[in-house]
Amino acid sequence: MTPSAEAARALRDIERRRDQARASERESRWVSVVFGVAIFVQMAAPDFVSDDVRSWISMAIAALSLVYVVMLRNPGGGALLGRPTRVRRDEISPRFIRLAPLVMVAVAVI
Repeated sequence: MTPSAEAARALRDIERRRDQARASERESRWVSVVFGVAIFVQMAAPDFVSDDVRSWISMAIAALSLVYVVMLRNPGGGALLGRPTRVRRDEISPRFIRLAPLVMVAVAVI
């Protein structure tokens, strides 16, 4: 392979990876609409119903956020959201893998 052909291939690879990175930053429009409606309902419901509904709506927003995060971390949900889901294991440090469960348990206990 000639140096110019190798350089051209390297530039194509760089451009392909750049396009992948840009595509991974985009979100599906329906995700923005759902969260926008949820925030509107959170703000407007106490005025239309009563202040008693505030705690239920906060729990619903928390559940919606939890579902969103879980969807981001699995292939089916990521496909619905239009986001990549694969995590490269070599980018996660072994120290983090050991300490993360302990930190989560400590936070849950607190």
